[in-house]
Amino acid sequence: MYMKSRMTLKKELKAIAQSNFGIDKQVYDYYVNNYSAIGFTDREIVFMIHNILFRYEFNKDDYAIKIVDYLFTQSTIRNHCKFNEIYTNALLNNSKVTFELLLRNNVAIEEEVIQIAEEYLECFEQDTYYDLVDMINNYRNMIYILKQSARKQKIEKIRNKNRSNKSKLLNDLIISPLLLSKTTCN
Repeated sequence: MYMKSRMTLKKELKAIAQSNFGIDKQVYDYYVNNYSAIGFTDREIVFMIHNILFRYEFNKDDYAIKIVDYLFTQSTIRNHCKFNEIYTNALLNNSKVTFELLLRNNVAIEEEVIQIAEEYLECFEQDTYYDLVDMINNYRNMIYILKQSARKQKIEKIRNKNRSNKSKLLNDLIISPLLLSKTTCN
């Protein structure tokens, strides 16, 4: 293989790792078939793994996960700051597939990752608690307003009924006889 074509192939494989688009079977086969001809360093492999995992949500059967699994078999590095970023990103985005992939490939877990995860969980619990309390208070307030408005409507109905009864009584006792007397006098 010529040096230029090797470099071109290396750039293509790195571009696949940096791509935001999903990886299909054809790209996966191209990647795996041409990977052995390149000879990436462990550092380059770590960065390719980071590029693939850091910005994409995965399903268990995605080909990107299969490429990363393949890359882990080609590298001896299991303790790198980029892996800490991937762990943290997986925890913060609740990406179980990425998280399980790192554990399955025995990637080192730094104390910093555990500390970040605990702090995030604590913040999440507090935010969720306050949001939930806010929501409950809003519901209570709306129910109180509903009950108050229902009482007002009942009172208004009673008042309207009493007014109509009074006006009917007024009409029956006073106005109707007056009108009757006027019509009979003429």
